[in-house]
Amino acid sequence: MKAYEALGAVLHSLGVTTVFGVLGDGNLRFAVAARAAGIGYLAARHEASAVAMADAYARARGQVGVATVTTGPGVTNAVTALMEAVRSQTPVVLLTGAASTSMEDYPQLMDQEAMAKSLGVGVVRFRSSRYLPTDLASALRRAARERRPIMFSVPVDVQEDEVGDCPRAVPPASPGVVVPDRPTIEQVAGLIRASNRPVILAGWGAWLAGAGEALRRLGERTGAVLTTTALTKGFWAGERASVGVSGGFASEEAATILGRADLVLAFGASLNRWTTRGGRMFPDAVVVQVDTSVAAFEHYLRGVVPVVGDAGATAELLLECLGDLPAASTFAHEIDDERFTTARNGDPFTDASTETTIDPRTLTVHLREHLPPNAVVVQDSGAFVGFPGSYYEPARPGGYLFVQGFQTMGLGLALGVGVAAADPDALPVTLVGDGGLLMSLGELETIIRQGTPHLVVVYNDSAYGAEVHIGGHHGFDTDIVRFPDTDFAATARALGGEGFVVRGVADLEPLSTWLEDPRGLLLLDCRTEAHIASPFLGEVFKPALDAPRAQPVR
Repeated sequence: MKAYEALGAVLHSLGVTTVFGVLGDGNLRFAVAARAAGIGYLAARHEASAVAMADAYARARGQVGVATVTTGPGVTNAVTALMEAVRSQTPVVLLTGAASTSMEDYPQLMDQEAMAKSLGVGVVRFRSSRYLPTDLASALRRAARERRPIMFSVPVDVQEDEVGDCPRAVPPASPGVVVPDRPTIEQVAGLIRASNRPVILAGWGAWLAGAGEALRRLGERTGAVLTTTALTKGFWAGERASVGVSGGFASEEAATILGRADLVLAFGASLNRWTTRGGRMFPDAVVVQVDTSVAAFEHYLRGVVPVVGDAGATAELLLECLGDLPAASTFAHEIDDERFTTARNGDPFTDASTETTIDPRTLTVHLREHLPPNAVVVQDSGAFVGFPGSYYEPARPGGYLFVQGFQTMGLGLALGVGVAAADPDALPVTLVGDGGLLMSLGELETIIRQGTPHLVVVYNDSAYGAEVHIGGHHGFDTDIVRFPDTDFAATARALGGEGFVVRGVADLEPLSTWLEDPRGLLLLDCRTEAHIASPFLGEVFKPALDAPRAQPVR
């Protein structure tokens, strides 16, 4: 068996079913071997997209995503998506070709390992053809255990080497569960007993830990108000006591309710300035932070109780320690259903649509009310993110994928492709701005080639909207961040999909028709009213809170 054939055999033996990539001479053999082993290969149009597809696939499927790119420029093109996966703690393995040091005149020779390490990407070093299958299995295990991208590069000049029979590979192991000690649990339980207005804040770490059921029971036991970070929207779907998202996307009703908290139990949430509105979100609360990463505690803006532990395991231990709490009026029951519904649905507004543009808030509310329960909304970055961030609430946990670890524009379409590959029963709905779409236009062809139903909604204000509003706030000339109209609907049709221009609610009728029997790509080129600032931009204009570094509460 040749070295490249062993790669395909090992991937198959480890349960890998899909590889995303862009091919060149450095990794062509990898893809051929993967397909020969029965693994699906999906070609992206850009290397960053290939990594983003693997990233979304890993998040949606709950297993390691695999991408492959060629040596040199293939690796450098993938950097932005790798950085996103690092910041979001996504387990991805990147298989690349490499130019060996003996190939001194090879144009694509570079120190790929040094570059990867500078991003925080783990590296499994190529030792020899003999150990190649074993090392690849190690890369998958490390990605699962360390929850970050791992790069494994195989020199081009050894890929045809004979490696003998492929050894039996060991499947990736799940990360060990970190459990807090008993004194810490008793301390937190004491804070809960003394609290009158507790809040449970679920972050991405809680989702990764599968802590939903344990945290729901903890919420019922304590009568807590429930909220999430932006990345975990929908975590509390169906729960009466949820106010939706915390932070810059929170409605004023949600902010009012959360502002009354005297105790915040944050599970797997970094409590950065976005989630806490620069430290103003919970002005009178003691904050308990539960996280497996000590580095997460660096975001604290006030005194906290740091708890190093898995979200689900910590919640279970708290339930055990608390026992039956005294019957009393709880925080959640002090608030009526109407206030909770208002808090989740965003601030009231007057529709500001014109004859030629649709209010982006109106558009988002329409999506919230008409998308089916199996929709998975995937959101690119850009000025528009505040509209779905504030006005869209998914119907189920896992129905919203907001990738903002590195705040990267241009990955949205690729993320939607990854979701479609991970869950054939889901309806991927990719929300993207005109700027992000023009950065990744080639992936529209990938969506069409993938052949599954996919809705793309473009918030098209013909500008870099955040820069328009921020620049205008400071009195700058913003002509340099405004652009001519682009007919994305015509582009979608030219590539083989369906596309419609939307200037008002009446123009959304094709969506209703398509949803009756969704097939292929439907792109809605929504000409949004540019004068309406995204809700989160108000936070950008506020001065940063100069708060002291946190000290643990004892």
